[in-house]
Amino acid sequence: MKAIYIAWILFGLLFAFSATGFFLSGNGSIYNFYNVGDVYEVANTVYNKHDQQVKGHQELSGQVILDNGEYAYVVWIEKNKNKWNYFYLDLKNVQAANLQVVLQFMKIENDTVVEQEDRTGSLVEGTNCFEVPKNSFNYLCIYICGESGASFFVKKMQFRETESVFTWKAAIRIYAKALAIYCLIACAIVLIWKKMKLKCRLYRWVEVLQEFYISVAGRLHESVSKIPWLARGRRCFRTLLFAAIFVYNVLVEMQGTYNDKFKYHLVFYMLMIVLITALTIGPELKRRNWNNTLVWSWLALWAMACVSDFFVPKNYRFLGYVMILTVGFFFFVWNNAEKPHEITEDFVRAVHVFFCFATVFCVCFRPETPGIRYAGFSKNPGVFSLYLGVVWVVILGETEQGIRERRSAIRIIPYIIEGCIVVSFCWKSQSAGPILCMLAVTFLWFLRMLWYAGKMKMRRKVVTAILLFVLLLMPVYGMTDWALNHVPQKLETAIVFENEQPVARESWGMVVRAAGIGEKLAGTRLGQKFMNATVSDILSRRDYYYRTYLRNMNLLGHEEYPVMWCHRRLPHNAILGIAYRYGIFAAVPYIMMLGAVLIRTFRHSRKNVKYAGMPFWICLISILTSMGDNVEQPFIWLPWIALYLMMGIVFADEEQLEQENEPELQEVLETGGNK
Repeated sequence: MKAIYIAWILFGLLFAFSATGFFLSGNGSIYNFYNVGDVYEVANTVYNKHDQQVKGHQELSGQVILDNGEYAYVVWIEKNKNKWNYFYLDLKNVQAANLQVVLQFMKIENDTVVEQEDRTGSLVEGTNCFEVPKNSFNYLCIYICGESGASFFVKKMQFRETESVFTWKAAIRIYAKALAIYCLIACAIVLIWKKMKLKCRLYRWVEVLQEFYISVAGRLHESVSKIPWLARGRRCFRTLLFAAIFVYNVLVEMQGTYNDKFKYHLVFYMLMIVLITALTIGPELKRRNWNNTLVWSWLALWAMACVSDFFVPKNYRFLGYVMILTVGFFFFVWNNAEKPHEITEDFVRAVHVFFCFATVFCVCFRPETPGIRYAGFSKNPGVFSLYLGVVWVVILGETEQGIRERRSAIRIIPYIIEGCIVVSFCWKSQSAGPILCMLAVTFLWFLRMLWYAGKMKMRRKVVTAILLFVLLLMPVYGMTDWALNHVPQKLETAIVFENEQPVARESWGMVVRAAGIGEKLAGTRLGQKFMNATVSDILSRRDYYYRTYLRNMNLLGHEEYPVMWCHRRLPHNAILGIAYRYGIFAAVPYIMMLGAVLIRTFRHSRKNVKYAGMPFWICLISILTSMGDNVEQPFIWLPWIALYLMMGIVFADEEQLEQENEPELQEVLETGGNK
């Protein structure tokens, strides 16, 4: 019942948000609640950077002090098509009696000014609005003039199709009224429901779905049983199939065909999951208790996706059907498995196999380029780090399992070396988001292991594993660094992917030449990102993406991603991505699903079953990275696959599984997971 109340609250908050945009803009519709036209946000790198001019000074803080007369900004507008009618310049902390501005709108072709039109005016603290010339332009020069010693901060620059209508006072007023109306309507519905003693038996449809799974599984089991060698080696084949999905995704990214040929790739993913499911089917299948928050939120999410697809066709069309009929089928069979932890173990083995393949590929074919962030087997260092994040938590889970089983240090060393390689690659990628997520998960793992070691009197095992990692990190990093800088050159096998765009290590073009390790760290991208940087810089300008997505929310979802800076941009946030793709209220079951996944996998991690903690660590890192990166893209990235497959182990009611698998649990307790 608690989950129902949480969902009720979330729906109310989103309803009030939608109503606020609808009435605040005055032009809203179910296709765009906050319909205020297109908005072009000038990146903060234009007005918040490390720069010096003869007549002014600007620091990383964004403050401008007029030493002698004026200060200038240059804004380049990509592909302007006469859609911008207003230019907004927001200032704060203005310390000046009189500030003047000159705006020069220019059309430049082949380094020649073809047209120019100027605007002048006075500037005040807060919002300053100027009309834009009707003629097309692609450059704007801004000259701000004032007395010597005058200072100010530029808070925001925007080009807008329509005038801004947003004010906090009006927004809060409308939001409060809408939330109150929602509460009244919801309470009235509940009272009527109880008064009429109505009942909703939705779970019978879940039972119908499970009967469908049982029917299909029976036929697949008959087919697999006719192939003895396939039945005998089912665990090996499952591992290879999981690994095949990971490798296939790398090939898809290399070729850049994910979006263009998504429906064909989706067929491949369906086939792989069906084959994995066929190799998991046991001799007896029965209906499982799926009456829990995780299953209901999962089903609601993908049902809403099916409805959204019906009204608004999109690139990821039919995904809802695939998730319910294919991935749900895999979950059902997994919940019926005699030894469910074996599927987790096969997935983990596949991750190890994939990482071994990826390491060899990187060492032999992907050399490191000085001054460039390392992207490994990907075209983007951020995507490379997303893969590494999952590998890292798998290694943490392996180490945890080794400590629980009281393995010797020799048996844990291979995983520690693997972890050192992961850390080496991550540092070379300089991707702040995944690295921070890995640090957060590692800290939680460390606390958990201290508690577990104290309870089981195995502190020595934990300390030994940490000391081995510390001792081996620098040698492994040195070997990795040498290999990436020498092996591909000697073999002459270096590969550059088509349309690959290298990303510089320096965040803002500042090169630090220093001998001290502290100064060297400050000169890296990570050092620059978190030292003397603005919030927008720390977020890598993701705040611009978030605002763009929020301005374009609607009821039924969208066909394409929104255009920003003349390109379609991904959201860099899973919740915004789901809400934008399938409609704003799809965010409710999605949030509920993520919360239920963490709660149920954490409970599962406390069981005395082999790899009990692995689903929790995998789902945790996947969810954390999805909040700041583009993880919510179906099947393509390892974190997405890991999250949506690993959650299946906790779909069924835990008490039912414990009762049926009690002999297995006793066997694991007695043998430590090793026969």
